[in-house]
Amino acid sequence: MPDESSMPRRAPDVVERVTGFCRMLRERGLRVTPAESVDAVRAVGLVDLGDRLDLHLALRALLTTRRDELALFDALFAEWWDGPELKEAQEKASAAARRTRPQSRASPDSSANDGGSAALSRW
Repeated sequence: MPDESSMPRRAPDVVERVTGFCRMLRERGLRVTPAESVDAVRAVGLVDLGDRLDLHLALRALLTTRRDELALFDALFAEWWDGPELKEAQEKASAAARRTRPQSRASPDSSANDGGSAALSRW
């Protein structure tokens, strides 16, 4: 289990929003377990909240298990996450994430010239 101090911090309203979304999914027929809800909250701390597609795909990967659930998930995601107040919060979170994201030391051209080995060496 990872050390709690190394886990990304999330605002309480984001946690409430994600757990509320998981609750709605259960109420509408998707089988979302409490453990999956916890995983969803953790995943949200790892994606750019300003990037709706990242958020959508991360939650979709965690909270669906069968192909026939995808259309329902997509519709419920749009219903839950498309409010104007949420978009503003996502933009603020995205801006904050960009400010705190470490910059790459390699220039963009250096990895192109060496076949990408500079980028791979960081892994």
